[in-house]
Amino acid sequence: CQSRGSRVWETPLIRAWPDWVKESIDLRLPDVVTPSDFAERRAWLRIIGDVTLLDRAATAASAAQAWSLCQQYEVSLDHPDFGVTEDTARFREWAIAFEELLAKNRWLPVARWERWLAEAGERTGREVWLEGFDEMTPAQKRLMRGMRTRVYEPGLVPAGTVTRNTYPDTRAEIQAAASWARTQLEDGAARSVGIVVQNLRGLRAEVEATFEDVLGRSIFNISLGLPLADWPIIADALRWLRALD
Repeated sequence: CQSRGSRVWETPLIRAWPDWVKESIDLRLPDVVTPSDFAERRAWLRIIGDVTLLDRAATAASAAQAWSLCQQYEVSLDHPDFGVTEDTARFREWAIAFEELLAKNRWLPVARWERWLAEAGERTGREVWLEGFDEMTPAQKRLMRGMRTRVYEPGLVPAGTVTRNTYPDTRAEIQAAASWARTQLEDGAARSVGIVVQNLRGLRAEVEATFEDVLGRSIFNISLGLPLADWPIIADALRWLRALD
């Protein structure tokens, strides 16, 4: 505007993404209800039920967060990876029950706002400038396409680079991952490193032994815990109980 010699101009609307989406929802007045946080928590607690040896409140919160991420990244509950472990299979059962409840109550949770707006089909054609987005979720991208906006993303830089390597067997791959993690930490390239291991349940012992040898025991953590029956004190107690039979 200054380059065109303008003395005054309209103040642009600057919004945080959640506020902008909420305002867009409010303007459309959808024929559905957005449940409160309390209502969603109660719904998840009822669906989970009385699960033995679990903190129900924490489990419900984690399940709700996982379901929200599935909505943002458009991960279908039919994806075969949900059947890989007992935990993910159980989550899928809960999530399906939650979505049935949404349909029954005509609820529109916050996690589905972008999807609803995209399907509502508002065609504004206006300019939207995005600032500070390291990465946009598939749901956000869908909304931008659905609104047919002219999107500008100034100053975006690639989040990183991807390389691919092959190894003769699983043991060599785990060893390479541990060595790479140590290099990243020693060079100061990262303060923390995350490594995703397929079939971690079956490879846990080998992963733990390798990383302990390369990094030292106190510097890493494996997110998948041992089954309760594998802990020495529980295993001994079970042996005693079997002996009593």
